[in-house]
Amino acid sequence: MGLTKELNENILGFCRRISGSNKIVGICVYGSAVLNDSSTEIDVEVLAVIRDFQPRIMVYVKPLNKRSLAVSAVDQWVFEKDVEKAFIGEVAAEKIIFSYHALSGEEYFRKHEIAVKKRIIRELLEILIMEFPELSRELLIEPEYFLYETMMRRARLFPGITNYFLTMLKKRKTKEVMEGYLTAIEKLEKEGIISFSDGYIRINEKFIEKVKSRKLRIPVFFKNFQKAFFAYTLGILPKTINVFSQYREKLLKPYWNVNGEELIFRLENPRKHIHVSTPLGKVSLSDGTDIKDFARKIVSSKADSSIEIEDIGGILNDVYLIKLKENSHEQKIVAKRFMDWQNFKWFTLALWALGTQSFAVQGRSRLEREYAINKLLEAGGIRVPKILHVSLEKRLIFREYVEGEKMTEVIKRIFKAKRKSDVAEELQRVEEVGKKIAQVHKLDVSLGDAKPENIIISDNEILFLDLEQASKNGNQAWDIAEFLYYSGHYVSLAMDTKSVMWLTKAFVKGYLAAGGKRLNVEKAVSPLYTKVFSIFTLPHVILLISNMCKKLANERREI
Repeated sequence: MGLTKELNENILGFCRRISGSNKIVGICVYGSAVLNDSSTEIDVEVLAVIRDFQPRIMVYVKPLNKRSLAVSAVDQWVFEKDVEKAFIGEVAAEKIIFSYHALSGEEYFRKHEIAVKKRIIRELLEILIMEFPELSRELLIEPEYFLYETMMRRARLFPGITNYFLTMLKKRKTKEVMEGYLTAIEKLEKEGIISFSDGYIRINEKFIEKVKSRKLRIPVFFKNFQKAFFAYTLGILPKTINVFSQYREKLLKPYWNVNGEELIFRLENPRKHIHVSTPLGKVSLSDGTDIKDFARKIVSSKADSSIEIEDIGGILNDVYLIKLKENSHEQKIVAKRFMDWQNFKWFTLALWALGTQSFAVQGRSRLEREYAINKLLEAGGIRVPKILHVSLEKRLIFREYVEGEKMTEVIKRIFKAKRKSDVAEELQRVEEVGKKIAQVHKLDVSLGDAKPENIIISDNEILFLDLEQASKNGNQAWDIAEFLYYSGHYVSLAMDTKSVMWLTKAFVKGYLAAGGKRLNVEKAVSPLYTKVFSIFTLPHVILLISNMCKKLANERREI
């Protein structure tokens, strides 16, 4: 860099005059002067950490030939608190986050560089957990994500600084900046917050649950940094010499670059460094694959190959069937685009279910639930349709097409039957559904939308097709209530209600036999749940299901 011996002595001498009799803990040069190897016109920005400095933080500027020397003098206690918890919005701590060169106190700055990066990593992990509460446990994060995300967040606050970041990347300074992040990652791994293997970081379950249990909040470092920056640019922070105002516009000009917002798009998307796994390989969160793009990737370019895309409906989402044909072989894939719900049916259901069950409404939130819970159930030994690809940018999930019979058809046959023996096989299927839901609950997962329409029988196995309302540690009693009471809406006034008793008994028997909690069955009979389904299921059917659940739960209690 272009820091000559003469310049270094000039910096040290100026800092000594500023500190007076107070001890200088460390001095470092930061900013553009560190990146430019030979320029003699780049302003020199310096951080001086001084013990017992009064007032706590000051900016001093003096002319230096064709450039200016600006020293941010900070009290040691203030600087360390800024590192620890963004005490002054990282106005001081940010100066050692990116490229800097220590003239004194090298070990001191290195120690606090790692400390501030460790805090930033932890806070960025918290943001990911709050943004992707279910998906966060499946994320594969490259260490570079934290550097690029830190850059992006600061560039969005004041776009003009983007030019500095682009220069830093061009000068290939990222390696030395990443050293501090990697050391911080090692410390977080030892603390049990993350695990690190094969070049990827995974967030540990205990940390995810700890963050999710807290109330949603904007991270402290982000709020304070924003406030402190604008206080700084507006000149609210005190200045000790009048000459500062003469150079203030020159010093802050890079941050007022009107073209800065355009430069932001030249920064690398941080989401390129976060991935999820699929059978076809890892996919980054920045992936923008659309339906046709995905189909072209799968099928070959041979003349005898073809692609057909058929809209197969979907009230709440756009659902497509992709048919890939090559020679005599045909592969079917389902593409599901998650829309933000503004549908009246679901808006009213959400109101009716108020206080009973909450629904994920945003498309991206439902997508991440479907992917994350699919992976969790698969890991727990439960067969689910394989997710082949996911695109958060396009809100698309591509999954295998599963042939089979929907549970609704089984239930309709039960309700039309005159004798129980005529539907013994169908009742066995219902019992198997109860067992499968119990297995899901034993994994601390609730399905969230356990309607018979979302359950299919394929190769004598029960599969749950839609997991977009599923969640970890959710409302398990709702799953039981929804399956039984929603099934009941297929009963007409002309039908014999004995079939309702057969179905309820088969389901509850299977659920309890597979280890499902009796308490969940007892909760399902609460008016809290029955009121939700009373709008489309006959009252006497709901009452019959409710009474059967009470009876069966009590029998289990006696056993």
